Amino acid sequence: MSPKDVTDKNAGDVFYNLYKDIINAAPGKPKFKIGQRVHVSGKKTIFAKGYNQQYGSDVYIIKEIIMTNPITYKLIAEDGEDVVSTYYAAELTAAASID
Repeated sequence: MSPKDVTDKNAGDVFYNLYKDIINAAPGKPKFKIGQRVHVSGKKTIFAKGYNQQYGSDVYIIKEIIMTNPITYKLIAEDGEDVVSTYYAAELTAAASID
């Protein structure tokens, strides 16, 4: 189909034909499990020193796994307080467990 053949009526079909691999892709297996303790990465500026700690010392617990593409996680603090935002697996790192 050429670009001149696209109309408002068939725009949805054209979009699906172009992006069906992304739309139908499975999100994969979660990296973390519910109840697992994690650290959240800190925000670094462009001129931040590389030898400073990259992850905060606060420890959070995975509350919920949201099966989006890519997978996201909802967290709670150790004291039970909910964290408002969601995080990608790349923003989290596993914390040492207390046993």
